[in-house]
Amino acid sequence: MATLLQLKADVEDKKGTRMKMVFSGASEAHLLAAEIAKAKVGVILRPVRPFPGAWDNRRIMAGPPVTNDTAVTVLLDHGVTVALGVTEAWEPVNARFDAGWVALEAAGRISRRQQYDLATGNLEKLMGLEGWIGGDGDLVVYQGGGAFNMSSKVVAVASPRHGSVEFF
Repeated sequence: MATLLQLKADVEDKKGTRMKMVFSGASEAHLLAAEIAKAKVGVILRPVRPFPGAWDNRRIMAGPPVTNDTAVTVLLDHGVTVALGVTEAWEPVNARFDAGWVALEAAGRISRRQQYDLATGNLEKLMGLEGWIGGDGDLVVYQGGGAFNMSSKVVAVASPRHGSVEFF
């Protein structure tokens, strides 16, 4: 990552324009958080809650109870645009739970808006998809809490695009 940040700076100096760069995976991004923020590089963390299963992952930030900080909180504290990513095709259905875990581990340091952005808006921004989806998003109704409550369930979806309301 450090080499890529230096390469980005060199290209920007030579060309006189800004180069867009996003790190995906980036389980060690917290080590270079200040440099990543200065370079205006975004980070898509995947997996959201890393595990040091291989030697290359030994420098992850474990999070509670081992450390008070997580990779997400360190990056957000430095002003880095962070999104939650997935590694397997089945994982997107758990995005709301991942965002819930991130907020839980942050102990109140992540706002509800930041939670939504981690799972939606920041990913659109980092991938250059802002404005593609538009304002006709679906309205999802939960019972037992909000989108990030572990025990809440979807009970209805209103979709302007499909012109329908579905109850479950």
